[in-house]
Amino acid sequence: MLINKHLNIKTFYKEELKQFFIESDFNQGIHLFKPDCLIGEAQIPVEEGVFLNGSINNTQGVPESVLSAFARHLWYAGHSISNIAVLKVLVNNLITFAICIHGYVDDGWDNGGDFIEIYDEKGKLVGSVIIPSFDDADAWENWEWMNRPILGDDFNTPAPEPKF
Repeated sequence: MLINKHLNIKTFYKEELKQFFIESDFNQGIHLFKPDCLIGEAQIPVEEGVFLNGSINNTQGVPESVLSAFARHLWYAGHSISNIAVLKVLVNNLITFAICIHGYVDDGWDNGGDFIEIYDEKGKLVGSVIIPSFDDADAWENWEWMNRPILGDDFNTPAPEPKF
């Protein structure tokens, strides 16, 4: 039963992301995906000397594992410039949480790319994926979910693993 739920969740996200990246009028970062579902975020600071910080609206019943994953991505973002969005999305009457990471290319870590981790309502990882380039039809057709979270080694130039 859980496998079927997770398969349905993965199918939903793949279709929604494909529409967001490929069928929209312009290419945009994953941190702008489903803005009406946003419950937390960390934005790259615009002022020099201001460090990245973020927050999650914890009145939304966010599982501890999702909060920990957000903290892990804040750590990575301190080493590779990224915007992070945390979403609470209803998928076929199932609550899901998504952590969306949009990395930038022009930093010391070359963290260009879009990444997503999906969790179920209890905080169990459903899957993660490195989003293909919007113009790579083969990659979108052969999309494969990973059964682990996004790690520092998944970035173009690896970010160090968290110290906590």
